[in-house]
Amino acid sequence: VYVITESFPNEKIMFENWKSLKFKMNYLKNLDLGAVTIWSLDLDDFTGSFCRSRKYPLLSAINKYLS
Repeated sequence: VYVITESFPNEKIMFENWKSLKFKMNYLKNLDLGAVTIWSLDLDDFTGSFCRSRKYPLLSAINKYLS
């Protein structure tokens, strides 16, 4: 998901959550594509404490929806 603000029109803010990943993984599956590229693994919540969820919520969602 990309956000462009009036305050910073030349900068993009990007974020992912399980809902956006589910949409993207379904899109890949519908096109019969077999791979995904992850830009930065260090942005996932490795401890589960930030998202108050399980460990690796983004990687887990990718794995779940591509399986």
